[in-house]
Amino acid sequence: MSSSQGHFIWYELATTNMETAKAFYTKVVGWGAQDVAMPGVAYTLFTAAGTPICGLMSLPEDARESGYRPTWLGYIAVDDVDVTAGRIAQLGGEIHVPPKEIPNISRFAVAVDPQRVTIAVFKWLDSGGQQPSALDATGHVGWH
Repeated sequence: MSSSQGHFIWYELATTNMETAKAFYTKVVGWGAQDVAMPGVAYTLFTAAGTPICGLMSLPEDARESGYRPTWLGYIAVDDVDVTAGRIAQLGGEIHVPPKEIPNISRFAVAVDPQRVTIAVFKWLDSGGQQPSALDATGHVGWH
């Protein structure tokens, strides 16, 4: 079992206007912004003191059509995304994004719990990979 199993390890803002969100958080909170887009996917890392602390992405069109609005999403570390997604479904949750891989980075799934709260489960692909940042450090996301 990983040392971060069951802990919030990443946050992401899905929004309908990335540029406005980027301007807001860099000016109000003082975060840096680093564009790390992949083919067909715009993505920005927000940083504090040069360390990536959370992400920014466009709210997918299919999510908008399903009624989702811009929101922050918390990612919880798990040892096995596929097993955890199955367990979520068994316990009355719904899987909205089935387990999938971000090449060379991670595997994740997005679910809605029985109370309709959206969460994501997440595992780095590199077992020695990134450890959770100090989420409670000044400038970092730490509302969990």
